[in-house]
Amino acid sequence: MDSDEGASTPFWGAPEPITIREAISTTAPLPPSVQTGRPRVAMSFEQAIRTCLQLKYFQFEGRASRSEYWWFFLFSFIVLQVAAVMDAVTGSFIFYLTAALALMIPSLSVCVRRFHDFDRSGWWILIVLIPFIGSLVVLIWTVSEGNPFPNQYGTIPTNTPE
Repeated sequence: MDSDEGASTPFWGAPEPITIREAISTTAPLPPSVQTGRPRVAMSFEQAIRTCLQLKYFQFEGRASRSEYWWFFLFSFIVLQVAAVMDAVTGSFIFYLTAALALMIPSLSVCVRRFHDFDRSGWWILIVLIPFIGSLVVLIWTVSEGNPFPNQYGTIPTNTPE
């Protein structure tokens, strides 16, 4: 074996690594060793709301991308804050209660589908019952990138409403 030949390619036949700067600066497709299989386009705010409230309101199967989960989380947060302000102005508790009940099922379903994206059972949602630590674990899991390949819960989320 020639010493120059061994220096250019690793002995296991892997492609030459490229830097992040090279990957970003080129318009050519990334080599297979760099591609993760994850969606390249994030789901929009409107798409996430439509997906969670209309298309997958009570669907606990499949996988949800980070953008779908976090856009719907933001939507739920905003709706609940507006409902709380309306309750404070009117002196009742009906707006917040109605909004919370309406958003409970789609929030649980998108969280379970988010867990499926990194190959965890939806029952892991019960970890939030452990004070502080459970919520921290769920936060870390939901901000983490999902599996870049199909798993037992389905194919990679496409970030397009079906």
